[in-house]
Amino acid sequence: MAFSMLTRVPSRVLIVAAMACGCQCVAWSQVVAAKDGAMVTPPPVSVDAFPKEVGSEARSNYLRFGMIFRGGYIDNLYAGSADKAIGETILSIRPTIAFDATSYRHEETLLYSPGFTFYRPTGALDVIDQSVLFNFRFRLSPHQLIKANENFQQGGSSFSPSAYAGGSGSSNTGVLAPFSNTLTNAANAEYSIQFSPTDMLGASGSFYNLHYPDLSNDPGLYDSDEQGGAAFYSHRISGSQYLGSTYRFARIRSYPQDAHSEIETQIQSFYLFYTFYPKPGLSFSLSGGPQVYNSEYSLPGSTTAQTPTSTGNSWSPGATASMSWQESHTNFTASYTHSTTAGGGLLGTFDSNTASALVRWRASRNWTFGVSADYSIQKSITPLPFFSTNLGGHTIAGTATVDHPLNTHFGVLFEYDRLHQSYAGVPVLLTNPDSNREMVSVYWQLARPLGR
Repeated sequence: MAFSMLTRVPSRVLIVAAMACGCQCVAWSQVVAAKDGAMVTPPPVSVDAFPKEVGSEARSNYLRFGMIFRGGYIDNLYAGSADKAIGETILSIRPTIAFDATSYRHEETLLYSPGFTFYRPTGALDVIDQSVLFNFRFRLSPHQLIKANENFQQGGSSFSPSAYAGGSGSSNTGVLAPFSNTLTNAANAEYSIQFSPTDMLGASGSFYNLHYPDLSNDPGLYDSDEQGGAAFYSHRISGSQYLGSTYRFARIRSYPQDAHSEIETQIQSFYLFYTFYPKPGLSFSLSGGPQVYNSEYSLPGSTTAQTPTSTGNSWSPGATASMSWQESHTNFTASYTHSTTAGGGLLGTFDSNTASALVRWRASRNWTFGVSADYSIQKSITPLPFFSTNLGGHTIAGTATVDHPLNTHFGVLFEYDRLHQSYAGVPVLLTNPDSNREMVSVYWQLARPLGR
């Protein structure tokens, strides 16, 4: 997914833990392939996200503790006002604890981070945040692998948008709502077996839930969830090239504020994919094929459940192009996706085009620079005559970061975010579509090696 509702926690403590969830997954599988000829799971069918960190930041088998103090200013929080921008000073305190352990047979990472965020002058927006990142991999045999991961976020999303490229789980994109308290949970699981020197089969399941605890304060936004399953076949046509196919089924549901109303879309996708690894740490992938979907809905505003009305089967093409390049001091990822997705806070199902790019450069031991950009445009494919204004929209976001560790325990991170959103069905975004946010984080971390 190119643009995510999930919040990136901007500190070196969490960067290392998040890297363990993503970067090590890819690097570890490539090392295994180099040692014993095992096939890797290509990005178009893998539940792993592309790595976001440079290779020299990778460390494993540690128990980590940390504390982050953040202060920032956002010039337009959309705090319930449709006629003017409202600026807020934001202060946050966030302790962290992270654990990761890696061996040939297994890899597990767990991060938990509660937090307290304070808004001034609008103290009513103060919120308790919490996030959980979990990643698990276990090699049942030299050619059988189980993966599972989960990302849970609760609280406000005023700290920052994030690029999220790679992986075959939910591509739920949509509105980033700095003014809203949200709860998101994304989980994926995958099993793969290599049954010959050049052939692999696999199956995966995914779940994504987006919930707004107080919809009365979030006009134009709606709860949604997505469940899906996939099966794939991958064939290694050479030492660095993979060709295969995948079938995926997904069920997307979104809910108007009337509890008796529901919009459900079922999607079946049939894709062919190709992945090329020119060298370790560098990959290019292409995938595409038809998507067949059917939507059912019941009218909102009813006091009793209604018999769902079907819109009939339709189809549209889907495609994804992506690349990932990770070196010891540089990391670059980019992706483009055209697909049928949930609205990510909007009502119904959408034809979505998303693009993202992220680069990180470790200039020296004490300076790391990062830049990311995201673009998303969505057009409703669910006939909703009773919601004529909720037809989609677009998001443009950019982030720049400078990370400066002062020593092994303390550091400072600077971040700037620019966000533009235009969605006809979200009233507070019509007159205030732009926001800028500047933030400074001071962090402390302590890492204790395991088994040494």
